Amino acid sequence: MGWTMNTPIELMANFLKALAYTTRLKITRFLSGGSKTQGEISEEINRSQSTTSSHIEKLVSNGIVLVDEKSHPNRYSVHPAVQAFLSEVADFVFTRYKEESSVQLLSTVAMELLDPSTSLQKIATIVLEYAKNLTNSGQGYVGIIDPGNQDLVSLTLTAMMDRCKMRSGDKKMRFSPRKDGMYPSLWGHSLNTRQSFFTNEPSTHDAAIGLPSGHIPVESFLSVPVEYAGKLVGQISLANSYSGYSEMDLNIIEKIATLYGAAILPRIDQVLSISPLGSRLVA
Repeated sequence: MGWTMNTPIELMANFLKALAYTTRLKITRFLSGGSKTQGEISEEINRSQSTTSSHIEKLVSNGIVLVDEKSHPNRYSVHPAVQAFLSEVADFVFTRYKEESSVQLLSTVAMELLDPSTSLQKIATIVLEYAKNLTNSGQGYVGIIDPGNQDLVSLTLTAMMDRCKMRSGDKKMRFSPRKDGMYPSLWGHSLNTRQSFFTNEPSTHDAAIGLPSGHIPVESFLSVPVEYAGKLVGQISLANSYSGYSEMDLNIIEKIATLYGAAILPRIDQVLSISPLGSRLVA
């Protein structure tokens, strides 16, 4: 029947009211991964058995959660139609969140740009944290291009590499171009082409050549070259989005890159102050 003039409003109101509790939404989200017992649900949401039972009863009575009484103890699962509905709503809510948060980020970065005392490191850190949150990314880095030797200097590599065996005592690491001036591997693709891109199957990308020993697995990758006044000045790259990357993610990061590019040139002396003899990765 769908959402029409014939939809029973009172039933819809009761259905939505039953879901209008953080705890119940946590329960349905937990059950989306498969059927669970009351004990497992109680442990997951960190509530007493009696409180959990009360919430489950309400969800069951409204048809949101199904109960398998043949199993011992009973097992609970989300009604397939309800799960599909919640997935659609979640996508809508997260899209709104992305749009609103990207506006907030652009405003935040713009304000930092107005303050000449704000370091490029601080701006890069702000950019990385917002970019990761907006795209559900587990890792990422924000870098600048050293105008002297064209190295990509990552200002946030340690934040990306915390879970990685590859570590450096330095706060920054340099990624050098090859002798022919091209940047190697998947990370270098956007710098070589000056085109933003994303892939949810990195191993199949034409630029992929594998990962260094000890590197975390890369299951999805997004990269945006940062340009200003026609010059390549930096890069924003993200990895391992648990939801996979989309054109919307790419569009948001491109907007962020435009502001970040404007922040780099006035602070280019900070690039030159980074020792070219520091930690280096050369392909």
